[in-house]
Amino acid sequence: MAKVLDPFGAREARGSVGGITATKSRFGQILRAHRSPVQPRTSAQQAIRARMQRLNNEFLNLDIADIENWDDFGSNWPQPDSLGNSIKFTGLNWFAALNSRLDQAGIAHISTPPLNPNCSFNPTITISTSAAIGIRATFSTIQADQAIWFQWSNALPKTSNFLKGSVRQRDIALNGDASPHQLLTASDIAVYIDISRYQITAYPVDEQGRAGTKQRFDSYPET
Repeated sequence: MAKVLDPFGAREARGSVGGITATKSRFGQILRAHRSPVQPRTSAQQAIRARMQRLNNEFLNLDIADIENWDDFGSNWPQPDSLGNSIKFTGLNWFAALNSRLDQAGIAHISTPPLNPNCSFNPTITISTSAAIGIRATFSTIQADQAIWFQWSNALPKTSNFLKGSVRQRDIALNGDASPHQLLTASDIAVYIDISRYQITAYPVDEQGRAGTKQRFDSYPET
């Protein structure tokens, strides 16, 4: 059922009724045809499903006291959804979210929740670009069980301003990785020099799987 935030029709509704889905973007209220979710079939999607199933089983095998601690953590730390509304995560939600990041980085899982959801790792990250070296990221030292996740787009027209859907996870820098860290080589960007740009985002993940603020960069390969 659609969620009405004001008297019906006064301002906005969210959710689905029959074949109509109501939502809101920065452009205002949107009504569109309801689309049934498509079951993921790619190898990457199946890998995510398998990981989440493993984490679900791992959570269920925790001691009762640990599960209760995770549930308390979820109750105490609600998070904003994509529309800014505060929602409560379950203990399983938090366990899976934090340990999924650790899992992908090859870092040992945590069985007890942290004191709070705030990332304790706040590195300084910069991006440099040139035709000779490609695109590199420079950052402060990464300690054990910390990581910096990098996402970037395909080559885009220089006029592209909004963050594109092709921005996706492509690399993780770990403890021991050198800085500067190569994201794209000179040969990767050679044919796009002077005519394109790349959208890049980076965010830190600490030893407990907590993610820091995502930083966005725009890279213009030029001679």
